[in-house]
Amino acid sequence: MAEWSRNNAWRQGHVIPQDLARKLELVGPEDVDTRLAVVITHDCDIAQSAGAEPDLEIIVGQVVAQLDGNCTHAKSARKLHLPFKTESGEVFVELIANAKESLPKSHFIEMAPNPDLKLTPDRRNILQHWLALRYRRAAFPDAFDQRFDRQTKLKGKLSAILKPLGEHITAVFFDIDDGEEVARQRPEDTYKLDIYLLYNTGDDPAKAEAAVDATRKKIVAACREKLFAEGKGWQYIELRECTPISDETLTYRQSRLFKRWNVDYMSLREDPQQDLLKE
Repeated sequence: MAEWSRNNAWRQGHVIPQDLARKLELVGPEDVDTRLAVVITHDCDIAQSAGAEPDLEIIVGQVVAQLDGNCTHAKSARKLHLPFKTESGEVFVELIANAKESLPKSHFIEMAPNPDLKLTPDRRNILQHWLALRYRRAAFPDAFDQRFDRQTKLKGKLSAILKPLGEHITAVFFDIDDGEEVARQRPEDTYKLDIYLLYNTGDDPAKAEAAVDATRKKIVAACREKLFAEGKGWQYIELRECTPISDETLTYRQSRLFKRWNVDYMSLREDPQQDLLKE
């Protein structure tokens, strides 16, 4: 019987051919055009012997008609929308973080991945960052979460503004109270918030810069609408600035100090607080 080799054909981000996916009961006969099984095991673990690393980890993704901007570029820790290249264009796939399965490597010996569906190197990096994000994402103080979401409904407003800009704005960073943990009680005792919009300069820098500037204005207007009261000033949260920053100028120090805001972030009630390094 053949054994698992370091020189096997599989790599992270490869798609399992549909006939093999059906044989392994990852997809059903009716799913041939709607679901794809994607290998997410790291290349180093794939290369290890079956004795050391016996399984391949897989996510079965759902083909979607279009990308949701709030799920691209690992903006959501729970859901990723990722384009796969084909000879005729692209296929958009939705991956869910907790929908993982493990299968023995023995099922994949002498088998090859689907040659017609591939990830570009930059999108493979996005997949890796998203997989790590589930364990490394930032959390915010519970009092800030209550103000940002439940009391002011600002979270939903910002999500709606950012959704159409999925390919231009690759990340949103929050700096709350200059990184200090301060207990806030009264509405007029406001959290001081700086927002940084990281935008993509890879494809069309001028278009991305124009889009992010328009988005900045919408965010500032939304914050004033939700948080500023005439005669009282800022309530709950004070927006000090909303700043576009290109992916060519974000510094390592900034990436360590800022906390990346994910659309589905949770507060400290549920998650331990930690800084997030933008890979």
